[in-house]
Amino acid sequence: GEEELESDGQEVGEESGGDKVKASAADWRSAAYSRHFDASWDEAKLDAAQASLRGSEAALRGVGRVEVTAPPDRPPVPEQPAGASDDEALAAAGVLPPLRRSYAAAVAEHGGKLAATGRSVLHAASSYRDVYLPCAAPASYGDEGGGLMRALALHTLQHVLVVTRQRLRAAQKGTSPADQGFTRPTVLVLLPFRSHALAFVKALLELLPDAIEQVENKARFLSDFAHREGEPPIPRAKPEDYRSMFEGNTDDCFRCGLRLSRKSAKLYAAFYKADLVVASPLGLRLGVGGAGEARADSDWLSSIEVLLLLHADVFLMQNWAHVARVLSLLNATPSETRDTDFSRVRPYALDGLSGRLRQTLLLAAHEAPELRALAMRSCRNASGRVAALPEHGVGCLSAVPSGTRQLFVRFDAASPAELADARLHAFKERLLPALLRAVGEPARPGGRRAQAVLFVPSYFDFVRVRQLLRDEDVPFVGLSEYSEPPDVARARAALQRGELEGLLVYTERAHFFRRHLLKGDAQLAFYGLPSYAHFYPELAQMLCAAPSDQPRGGGAAAGGTCVALFSKYDLQP
Repeated sequence: GEEELESDGQEVGEESGGDKVKASAADWRSAAYSRHFDASWDEAKLDAAQASLRGSEAALRGVGRVEVTAPPDRPPVPEQPAGASDDEALAAAGVLPPLRRSYAAAVAEHGGKLAATGRSVLHAASSYRDVYLPCAAPASYGDEGGGLMRALALHTLQHVLVVTRQRLRAAQKGTSPADQGFTRPTVLVLLPFRSHALAFVKALLELLPDAIEQVENKARFLSDFAHREGEPPIPRAKPEDYRSMFEGNTDDCFRCGLRLSRKSAKLYAAFYKADLVVASPLGLRLGVGGAGEARADSDWLSSIEVLLLLHADVFLMQNWAHVARVLSLLNATPSETRDTDFSRVRPYALDGLSGRLRQTLLLAAHEAPELRALAMRSCRNASGRVAALPEHGVGCLSAVPSGTRQLFVRFDAASPAELADARLHAFKERLLPALLRAVGEPARPGGRRAQAVLFVPSYFDFVRVRQLLRDEDVPFVGLSEYSEPPDVARARAALQRGELEGLLVYTERAHFFRRHLLKGDAQLAFYGLPSYAHFYPELAQMLCAAPSDQPRGGGAAAGGTCVALFSKYDLQP
């Protein structure tokens, strides 16, 4: 059962210089939480609050320019004191005193202070606005790169502890305030791989106040989420961004509940007994079941107040349908009453309005239509949002090998719904004939054939292109993330020897998950611009650079040809 607070309203907690520091009940009250979740909301007030939101631009250190929508009576973004210490910065972000002390202890033991990026995101999140950050590279989550993981763990932990202490205070006093939802879990964290979940949970556990003396099942968790035994190390030849993303356990099917009480924490808690759930989209999708399934059970998602989607760009490389399925279940009215004390359920939750107060923190390495639609259309937070604006810097075309002929072929589509058909038609009529002429040229001296590689960003487009090539009797070799290693090895060897017959059709997901090193002299074509901008020069460097011993036609400095289809609907960073 739950442990009650001390009768004097205080609980013994963190140590300081050998003395116990007493945290009063007031130390666990958050003004930002109360203002956002404990107000007497109804549909009319929520409509009025959202209608009153005003937009402005601001600059956040370590993040760049952001667009802020905020109520007129609150500052757009909490001010960060210039040159402030960590403790002053955390206090300005509304971090409660016990957690500021546990943060200082964690830094003293493990190192790694919050960088400017982590401080800025913590300040933005502290107001319970939505945060959309499509510029969070994998390196920015670590303490050295930006400190995002620790900042988000701190914000999440404070939310859970405030909710827990609020529930315990009411139990101690024997009162029944309407201060909660239908079910216990209030925080959901979605991550793509076990290694990311391990990093998040470790950061959170390091920040636990000393009052929490025991963590149950910690050894089991560390064993389950650590690097798998027998897994070969990532070759050093792989790019740095690949090693950063795939270092550790890359299993993408997991879920784990975390329960907090006054003196202990428990990992692998049952969802209905947990305060926080860490999961992958696939793991959660399997856990809640599909629509119409007899065993489907998603009622525990009905009271989520804070949703984190970290490394969200990877979800697009996995299966976005799992994310969409999970999001559709959030803050829905439960199908069963279970053990709900309805006298303590907030009136706006009973009215089905809690989704309009849920905070969503969405971090990704790049922009994507699915991510922007989620952030700008599906999230209706009454407190507004903070969204990073695109930064148009140097770009990546300068990294393409010198002498490469680059062609960008624009096609038009009447609407985004017609984009896929318009792209296939443009490929068939404008790009495929040129590729066929290229691969149909006579063999060069030495027996090397003219070759072409077609890069396809979407697996769904890959299926359509594959069918088109079959219908047109075009010889090709398809390399996707589902290709068997022997098939991949044969295709790469044929490309390198100049013996490839027809087209090599290569998917972006195969490049993302495998990062195959394609060597050879080939014309490179993009069915669509890659989601990750650096894939463009990376592939061009592999395939379009003039061989040192065999310059291409057109002079010693001549390179290959790179052609890309694009439309105005292609959203890029």
